[in-house]
Amino acid sequence: MLPYLVGADIVNTALSAFLAFCNRPVYGYYLTQPNPFHIEPMADQVVGAVIMWVAGSLVFLIPAILITIRLLQQDSNLRL
Repeated sequence: MLPYLVGADIVNTALSAFLAFCNRPVYGYYLTQPNPFHIEPMADQVVGAVIMWVAGSLVFLIPAILITIRLLQQDSNLRL
């Protein structure tokens, strides 16, 4: 389970970083469609990437940390 969680977080981080630091809007759809909230496409992309980066990392890393703690506790109980 740990390799899957860490691997998913790496993919999430890579995609989020790409979207956050890209110099142009990645999806052309947002340039051609009406914008009801009047947010610039680049600002929307960066905010979305940051939310995805932080929230996504928490979703993957908190369970990974909890599983690691549980595994380490089991290992120390076996040694006693």
